[in-house]
Amino acid sequence: MRVTDLGSANGTDVGGERIAEPGVRVRPEDLVSLGGELLLRVLPPDRLGAVQRVNALREVGPGGTLPFNRAPRGGRPADPPRIAVPAAPRRADKAPFSVSSMLGPLVMAAGIVALTHDFRYAAIAALTPLMFLGNFFEDRLRGRFTLRRGMRAHAARVAEFEREVAARNAAEVRTRRAAHPDPAEVVHRATAPGVALWERRPGAPDFLRTVVGHADLSWTPPLDNDSAEPAPEAAATLGARSVLPQVPVIVGIAAGEAVGLEGTGARVWSWRGRCCARSWSAAARPM
Repeated sequence: MRVTDLGSANGTDVGGERIAEPGVRVRPEDLVSLGGELLLRVLPPDRLGAVQRVNALREVGPGGTLPFNRAPRGGRPADPPRIAVPAAPRRADKAPFSVSSMLGPLVMAAGIVALTHDFRYAAIAALTPLMFLGNFFEDRLRGRFTLRRGMRAHAARVAEFEREVAARNAAEVRTRRAAHPDPAEVVHRATAPGVALWERRPGAPDFLRTVVGHADLSWTPPLDNDSAEPAPEAAATLGARSVLPQVPVIVGIAAGEAVGLEGTGARVWSWRGRCCARSWSAAARPM
């Protein structure tokens, strides 16, 4: 299925991106925003979950009750390991060029020749600067090779870090959207009825928590940052992936919990009506 905007005033977004002609393809789990006000979520049929078949005429019990087999709710998955942040690459230490180390043996050889009048010492001392220059250039060449290998390894670590952060960002978006269904999915669970009905009991951490909308929320992945200075590329990657696009905004509707709204009068009253309708939907049709 493709979505095309026919020149609306406020435009149409798919996955947080404004669409243009000739439209874009809509995939499962995509969020379609119409005019910045109405949000649609594309769900495949299997995403709504299995349905509990109930025969009201044959299975009704005393007092109008019906048997319902509620499958056990799976536990919360273990927290993923922390992501190792690549440190800034270390620069290779250049071997200093010591003039005294090269000229010192020549001065000593000149003194010995002056005392002994034997010029063979001068020939032997002349080899010392040659050895010094050879070692100096060898250290410089080895340092360049080491630096290149280090930069290649650093680039590989940065690329792996970028892939891991992007994967964690996408997984967090999927987890939040799956853990907090919107009112339309809640109604489906209640009227079908779905096997996930009443899966959230009073002891659950997300009991009496409902979705009031979707927004771009800030996010930081769990990081394993040692004492070394992080690489600038890592900071840029974290900045680019610091937002979870179009994830549910959760509020509590239990007794004593309050929700604050900020904005213009018309917008606040509009949001107030939506929050009340969604809260009623979640409370009247428990999950």
